[in-house]
Amino acid sequence: MPRPAYEGPSDLARAVSRAFRREIGDRRISGRAFARELGKSEKYTRDRLNDVYEFGLDDIAAFCDLIGTTPQAFFKALERDAAANVGGTPQPEGSSAGADDYALAASDRPTFETEQEREQEQP
Repeated sequence: MPRPAYEGPSDLARAVSRAFRREIGDRRISGRAFARELGKSEKYTRDRLNDVYEFGLDDIAAFCDLIGTTPQAFFKALERDAAANVGGTPQPEGSSAGADDYALAASDRPTFETEQEREQEQP
């Protein structure tokens, strides 16, 4: 029996790549630096960021390490974003799903330098 044709990434995979692109852009990380940090080739990461293929669980875990969060917090933020974008149910009062769960900024990972920052430091 022939293998079914690949239909492309799922909605969840597209949400993951959208979150990756947002974080990479916010942190001004180049595609080359992103690929290097994940330990993958530029083509591999580019194809997944452009929704040609899906990121794997190991890729998501490595990305969470890169930005200084946990996979659990990352997926909570995805769920929160999806609910906000679709007009889904609001978070219950007293819920822990707030901005603190997904506090991501370049200052959260002081040891990580973007490629641009490294180039500026060179004489």
